[in-house]
Amino acid sequence: MAPAYKEENYVIIHPGSANTLVRFGLEDPVGLPSHSIPTLVYKTANGYSMNKNENAILIRPIVKGKIIDINGFLFLIKSIINSFMKLDLNGGIELDQLHVLIVQTSKNWGYLNIEKLINYLFESLSLQHVSIVPLGLSAMFSYGSFANSVVIDVGLEKTEIWGLIDYEVCDVAGLVINKGGESVTDSLIKLLPGWSRDQIEDLKKSDIFQCLSAEDAENSFFGVDGLKEKSDDEIDVAEILTEGKETDLIEGKIQGKPNAELEVNSFVDRNGQNLSVAKERFQGCGDLINSIVDGIYHSLKKIIDPRRRQDCYEHVIFCGQTTRIPGFKELVMVKLADKYLISTHKQLNTQQKAASNFRNNIVEHEEANIQQVPRHMKLINKPDYFSTWKKHGFEDCSFLGAQIMSKQIFNHNNELSITKSFYLEEGPSAIWKVKL
Repeated sequence: MAPAYKEENYVIIHPGSANTLVRFGLEDPVGLPSHSIPTLVYKTANGYSMNKNENAILIRPIVKGKIIDINGFLFLIKSIINSFMKLDLNGGIELDQLHVLIVQTSKNWGYLNIEKLINYLFESLSLQHVSIVPLGLSAMFSYGSFANSVVIDVGLEKTEIWGLIDYEVCDVAGLVINKGGESVTDSLIKLLPGWSRDQIEDLKKSDIFQCLSAEDAENSFFGVDGLKEKSDDEIDVAEILTEGKETDLIEGKIQGKPNAELEVNSFVDRNGQNLSVAKERFQGCGDLINSIVDGIYHSLKKIIDPRRRQDCYEHVIFCGQTTRIPGFKELVMVKLADKYLISTHKQLNTQQKAASNFRNNIVEHEEANIQQVPRHMKLINKPDYFSTWKKHGFEDCSFLGAQIMSKQIFNHNNELSITKSFYLEEGPSAIWKVKL
């Protein structure tokens, strides 16, 4: 019998390399994470602590998706759950009433670490209801219910590709790329050597930093050739912007010119400083995007059934904060189509044409032979019924999907979660009998 649903009893934990997203309790409609906690702990002579002291050693339990300090990770999970209990001011919730869902944010967690996590949740924390869901599946559920899809999660230091077949993670159709948002930062540091890392991060988050399609690049102030990213030995120190250029910038803004048509544009960093930047605001993402394009193709080609493989190409989902960069997702799709789309008239399928088609999030070509894949590609449209998430953005869609799944997992189908009684029968390996 599945446990009765009480929205205040749910805890959703989404551990990432940089931050762990948490929500205590559910809402209808589902809301945003209630907390974002740095994925950090401090190791002391007496164990672990969430507080820094003089002799403490800073520990990042998760690096590039890998749990490198399992004890530190378990302490972080315990601290989050204990914090939830302290927030229960009325004292009406007991540990054995909690329904804890943890998102497995990387295939790199490892079987042994996952079993240690299950053991800890039941033995040390005395929980009664637990579920662990893979990020790829939870991201898919945030967009709806698609039997076959591919999820691209662009993280801090790695990008992970999840192929999903028949509503399950397809292990062979997955790939971890050791490049992520930090790769863009590192590229920009080379392009802007006089800038601090914080300034680079603020540029990435500003509204002037974007990826341009071939058409927009052609029509930009610099042209396609001017925006090509140079190799390390070709990069010169960025020239200092002259007063004349800054005047042109101001005039350009007054005239309402698009960002791409301006030689320079400016933004305000976290310290209130106004920073001007030239073509570098359109650069830095090329290497990461090219790696993602190849990664998608090589992951999905391992799916033997061409119909399911094609279906994945027609249900593409992106998540991760780096995908917030305007034009990032679209440029990945354009380059994917330009390099790998099957067409009898491929020589006519220029990047410019692909860019134009992908403004409607679709490229389609007629092809009689079903064995030739991909023939179509499509980004899934964001659902419009989560008003709060529409304003916030769907970069954390895997967290949204985890909330949606939690109601189904704990409220309707006990076969998808581990209860304490099932754990006592099977031990930590029970996770492999219910793991989604």
